[in-house]
Amino acid sequence: MYQELFKYSHVVHRHRNNPFAAERESYLRDRAKNGCASSTLIKEASELLRIVRWLRIPADGVTRHQIRNAASRCSRCEVRQGKVHSEWSRTHFISVATRWCEFLGLLQNDDSPEPFADIVSDFARWLECERGLSLRTIQHYCWYARDFVRWYKKTGADSLAEVQIKHIDAYLEYRGATNWSRSSISKSANALRAFFRHVYRGGWCRQSIASAIQGPRLYTHENLPMGPTWEEVQSVIAKTNTGKPRDVRDRAIIMLCAVYGLRSGEVSALKIEHIDWELNQISIWRPKQRCSQKYPLDAVVGNAIAQYLSTVRPRSPRREVFLTLMAPFNPIAHSSIYHAVSSRLKKLGSLAPHTGAHSLRHACATHLVQQGFSLKEIGDHLGHRSCSSTRVYAKVNLPALREVAAIDIGGML
Repeated sequence: MYQELFKYSHVVHRHRNNPFAAERESYLRDRAKNGCASSTLIKEASELLRIVRWLRIPADGVTRHQIRNAASRCSRCEVRQGKVHSEWSRTHFISVATRWCEFLGLLQNDDSPEPFADIVSDFARWLECERGLSLRTIQHYCWYARDFVRWYKKTGADSLAEVQIKHIDAYLEYRGATNWSRSSISKSANALRAFFRHVYRGGWCRQSIASAIQGPRLYTHENLPMGPTWEEVQSVIAKTNTGKPRDVRDRAIIMLCAVYGLRSGEVSALKIEHIDWELNQISIWRPKQRCSQKYPLDAVVGNAIAQYLSTVRPRSPRREVFLTLMAPFNPIAHSSIYHAVSSRLKKLGSLAPHTGAHSLRHACATHLVQQGFSLKEIGDHLGHRSCSSTRVYAKVNLPALREVAAIDIGGML
């Protein structure tokens, strides 16, 4: 592998005659198999030489803390020697060392155990098996539960049996002081209400405090409209028609969110076999309904996906349609989909209160209302389980409401 990357024999000799030569070469071969470019492999090979000089790797492995300490020592030495130093150099050291040790199976987990981890895990199983919630919702509920128990543990408590409503109120007040919005605090209160209902059923606390947990008052649909205008959506799509790899991929993603009202998780889970090119159909897995829903494949959306698959998508055994642009090629993350939409809407100057991928779902629903579709048709299109979820969009059709308000009902009485 070294001879494939370096053309000078003395460079190859240096890489082969330093510690862990075989292990470093094996790692580089695996990275090449996953699609890493030669330039990336050369940088990582050089970084691995720094790593083996500064990081002692015992037989039982190393911890992340030891890797960070080695990176700091290396950086301080480079500063004293007058070499170019930046935080990026230290970060790159940590990143490559962590991946390499993990590849070798020598990375130890030195993180302190999560407080009450067994109770939170049992809570997650209950949400999935008993309540049948989607994976994304379970992750959100558990995140809020973990955040609270970490804060509660810092107060010196050892058992959830000692939790009182004053602790919940103090926690929510603390989070409000850390710039959490009223919406975030309300979501936290909802999650903690479900969590302590489960804690009481499981016998981990003596009294039920779930019903006493109250979040801040939220006014129903106070931020309508919640998404960008349809004209802004069209403008964003038009600006991605550049032919650049990132724009080609993001154009297809934005179209799926805007035309079909897909959630970011539904986009990231979309697989190649879910698109039937012969029948012009696309199948979307709805995690909340736990079922698949078929749509006719719009020609413009289909062309955008086809352009991405034929010109941009890297060769990979992964079946997910949308992958990262740089190796190793993994399915695109929810945060990347959020950024793909949010960054473009903000650059456009959109005044929408929400600019993430989910805002396109709201824009889609609002556009369908304005086109005269019924709430039942819109709910079916969005995959809603009940009409109450769709009813909100009737309130955003302001021109139609003004027409109703302008009717002279005097003659009708």
